[in-house]
Amino acid sequence: MLDIGIAKDLELKGNKTQLSLQWLNEHSVTEDSEVVDLKISGMGKNDRRYVMKNIYTTSNLSLPIQSCNLETLVTNYNNVNVSKIKFDNYKNVKPKLIISLHHCFLTVPLDVPRSLSAAGPIVTTTRLGVVVYGPTPGEKVSTKNRALHARMCAPSTDSTGNCLQQINWMMQNYFDVETLGVKVTTAQLLSADDERAMELLKKHTRKVGERYECRLLWKQNVPPFPDSFEMALKRLYSVENKMARDIEYGSAYCEKINDYISKGYCRKIEVNELPLNPERVFYLPHFGVKNVNKKGIRIVFDAAAEVKNVSLNKCLLSGPDINNSLISTIFKFREAPIAVCGDIKEMFHQVKIAKEDQDCQRFLWRNGDKNKRVETYVMQRMIFGATCSPTIAQYVKNMNANMFEKESPRAVEAIVNRHYVDDYVDCFQTEEEAAKVVKDVVRIHSVGGFELRNIISNSQRVIQACGESASGVNDSDFSKIPTKRQMLSLNMSIYDPFGFVCEFMVASKILMQKVWKSGIEWDEELPSDLYSNWKLWLGELNMLEEFRIPRCYLKDFSNRKVDLHIFADASEEAMATVAYWRVILIR
Repeated sequence: MLDIGIAKDLELKGNKTQLSLQWLNEHSVTEDSEVVDLKISGMGKNDRRYVMKNIYTTSNLSLPIQSCNLETLVTNYNNVNVSKIKFDNYKNVKPKLIISLHHCFLTVPLDVPRSLSAAGPIVTTTRLGVVVYGPTPGEKVSTKNRALHARMCAPSTDSTGNCLQQINWMMQNYFDVETLGVKVTTAQLLSADDERAMELLKKHTRKVGERYECRLLWKQNVPPFPDSFEMALKRLYSVENKMARDIEYGSAYCEKINDYISKGYCRKIEVNELPLNPERVFYLPHFGVKNVNKKGIRIVFDAAAEVKNVSLNKCLLSGPDINNSLISTIFKFREAPIAVCGDIKEMFHQVKIAKEDQDCQRFLWRNGDKNKRVETYVMQRMIFGATCSPTIAQYVKNMNANMFEKESPRAVEAIVNRHYVDDYVDCFQTEEEAAKVVKDVVRIHSVGGFELRNIISNSQRVIQACGESASGVNDSDFSKIPTKRQMLSLNMSIYDPFGFVCEFMVASKILMQKVWKSGIEWDEELPSDLYSNWKLWLGELNMLEEFRIPRCYLKDFSNRKVDLHIFADASEEAMATVAYWRVILIR
């Protein structure tokens, strides 16, 4: 198997298929794959090239990182064989290729393997060069053993010939929610790319005026960008056609771009203005995304758009994932009685991008008027669509907060550990503490150029202290006879990571099994007997509006002994697990 990024870099093409990967005691995925052929050789200039056929591409080759250093080997092993080894040192790199038994002739030893010590490592020569394998001194290894299983999947289609891969992924993601907070995860060591990303952030992040400025997280040895103007122009025409068909969409689009201009998020480039770095000029296509729960639209810049197999995102590092997990955030949200939530306004756009990197964020615009000349603009702030934006935003938010660690430790803890991306989710024992901490959070954010808004609470005193008001929630009504596809869609629309309504949802899942066994197509309505059961369940669905459960576990955990008790049982149709706190006051 071959990492899909390598396959794209080599421009390898092959027959499309599906591949299922499963890690022992971990997750499993099914993904689109291509079966490709490639040539491989050792690193010597005159090394022979060998053909490897029927290699499956994958984006989920999650293999443990590896490190090896020749000086360390020489220092630890006084062995004549060590001095003969020639290779480039590497640190915390992820393997990108698995050589299977079908190509074992490439890795079979050509001489007698030599052990450098009783515990290893082993040195041997293969057709691809010298191989060192086994434990080496000072090497950081994964704390968890892994076994990877792979199988090819025949592509399945519905009655219209459409591939069902997307539905398969939807089903997988749906059931993955049930493992939130349960599935064991292991901390990952930073890869070499992630270490480079963090070094770039530390080196180039600085305060400029009221906001922070960053460089983009460039990969090493980025080639000159090809001319992307025509690609962006064609995409602009497509957006303008949609704006002409949908007047409301077009009006919102123009309003958003004009808002960007007025706020200084972007500026127009003059006709004779020269780029600071001509080799890094890129014109980004853009499109609007509607959010049914919000007014207007969000502008997304397509940093994945390619010209001659080059895109902005291909040249950027994504950086490590330093976001807090959703499950840890909502667990903490239940620790105390006074609840507070809010969100950071336009978080990405509050971070400036250094001038030397702005020209790769150019875009074309003429305010929806096809009679006007197309003009060039450039985004001066971080954009939605760049692969490095999430990491940069979190780094800047936390960096700004940490400056106030001694002054306001609880507010800093709230910003660093109680934000999920741009959403603030917190709870407190008293209204006084809540009001003080929230005010400190607002103040600290403002120092970094961030605005915490839409603050809501279950305490009117906290809301009044923060000068905010709560907002309502819209509900949906479901009443028509569903198809199998629509039934699945409704099931998946109920998001319950805590499992509070799993007793209710399991009935729908059992019914879904029966629908599957009935053999009906995805867009065929449910048969009468199954629809009768569906109506009964749907009638009970409205009862969820009346379902209430205390958000706070207990008003005060101090001076109490807390035990966690878990019970499990199973029937022929389902399994269930329930957990209880047992709280005892210590006198």
